[in-house]
Amino acid sequence: MAADIVQTAASLLLPDPVAFRVAADDQDANDEARERIDKILNSPHMHSAMLQGAESGSALGGVYARIVWNTAVKDHAWLDFVDADQAVPEFIYGELSAVTFWEVVDQNEAEDRVLRHLERHEPGFTEFYSDGTQRQVYGRIYHGLYEGTAITLGGRIELWEHPETEGIPVNDEGYIDTGTAGLTAFYFPNALPNPVFRGKGTLRHFGRSDIGDPAVIGLMDQIDETYSSLARDVRLAKARLMVSEHLLEVKGPGKGTAFNVEQEVYEKVGGVPNGSPVIEAHQFAIRVDDHLRTSEGFLRAILRRVGFSPYTFGLSDDSGAAMTATEVDAKKDASTATFKTRSGIWKAVLTRAARTLIEVDAAVFETGAVVGQELEVHWPPAARESVQSKGQTLQALESAKAASTEWKVRYLNPDYDDQQVAHEVARILDEGAVADPLRLGADQPFSQRDAAEEEPVDDEPRTTDDEEDDSEELLFAA
Repeated sequence: MAADIVQTAASLLLPDPVAFRVAADDQDANDEARERIDKILNSPHMHSAMLQGAESGSALGGVYARIVWNTAVKDHAWLDFVDADQAVPEFIYGELSAVTFWEVVDQNEAEDRVLRHLERHEPGFTEFYSDGTQRQVYGRIYHGLYEGTAITLGGRIELWEHPETEGIPVNDEGYIDTGTAGLTAFYFPNALPNPVFRGKGTLRHFGRSDIGDPAVIGLMDQIDETYSSLARDVRLAKARLMVSEHLLEVKGPGKGTAFNVEQEVYEKVGGVPNGSPVIEAHQFAIRVDDHLRTSEGFLRAILRRVGFSPYTFGLSDDSGAAMTATEVDAKKDASTATFKTRSGIWKAVLTRAARTLIEVDAAVFETGAVVGQELEVHWPPAARESVQSKGQTLQALESAKAASTEWKVRYLNPDYDDQQVAHEVARILDEGAVADPLRLGADQPFSQRDAAEEEPVDDEPRTTDDEEDDSEELLFAA
């Protein structure tokens, strides 16, 4: 159950890849920065890493991300997510100010010898001198290898004494310049606040786990007990036969008796003192529905505590009646609210992390990428609307003349950037344009002959001289 909850939490938070873009009003950003953003951030690897980080954060209450690079592995820097129990953070008014990551690189249990690699991230700062000048100091990443025991850190040894750390290019003081003034590590809390650590200094900034709440743990124990009871019913429900002793086969002195369940024909036994031989089958009922309804009730209580809708886990409506689309959306209100809260937390951190990542990548790989502001993070919706539903919405807006062509294009294609939207709008307007009939000319071309050269046509009938004389005589006679 715990695994299902954290997997669902990660899938709900990141149903589709997140889109990173240069801020619309960032005049300092160049084309190199846009290319590196698409290469590093708008990539399948980034989406996969974020999914893993979200699942770890759901289980442990939060997750850390650090900027790493290795020219022998990739031609760019990237974000590496670290579990919350492998970091020692430092906060200033709720903001991460420094963090030390640790991992065990070698261990000898027989000798109680443990080698730990410590990696500390610190932000840059500005040095001021007495003559009024100042100097910007970049952020630093310190690396150290320590030899100790299972419960002690021990003393520091050289990095080259272990294969996993010998290639880290630190300077004489044991650190690496990051090339940026910002901190190269970030913390993504799963949910805030955490009532367990209320008023406990640095601990109060830690996120809340979806499965670490004592109430949730108790409910999951009840589900385990319910399924254990169901398994016991299955075990006890095996068919058992009770047969008369006269039907048992004697194996011999000291070997007891047995009953062959595969035997089909029996010899009639006569003179049985207790009446006819008995073969009775006994089998207990398995209370499947009772156990499943009980476990579902506990599951619904867990989901309410975590902030998920039962509908998200495939649980049907209690009424059993058919639901309209509006009612379906209402069933997801709890999950939608949780999605908005957690995506807002991640979005606020990712805007800083993405800019710092591009700056470090530019410094290490000399890409020339420049960004003047924090990047824009476009989060996918919790549930993607169907094309049919969008079409009906656009048709209604078109009939009401309530939306522009640009808005409709952005609504139908939320992953389009400004240039793609502009091109699509231009194509739609060109296809729907109506030509001016006054500029098309006549349907049939005019004759090239001058109208003055054409002979006049007299439509009136002509009369002869004899006809004129006859008419005069008729008039005189009258």
